[in-house]
Amino acid sequence: KIAKENGSWTSLDDVENGVIPEALQIAFEKNSQAHTNFKNFTHSQRKSYLYWLNQAKREETKAKRIKEIIQ
Repeated sequence: KIAKENGSWTSLDDVENGVIPEALQIAFEKNSQAHTNFKNFTHSQRKSYLYWLNQAKREETKAKRIKEIIQ
């Protein structure tokens, strides 16, 4: 019940569906080669990166992880 109330129940739905978070999409728009590389990863590799990014709680951690994904 608590997970449904705080959103954690569905927090991985976007990861499972391969939805790229807005901040990562913006970074990809600035670096098309990184986006191409990301698209060439296997489904499980992309999912792993999205899960890793999704699990970041603080904005600075998310920004750091996006930077690492782009590199």
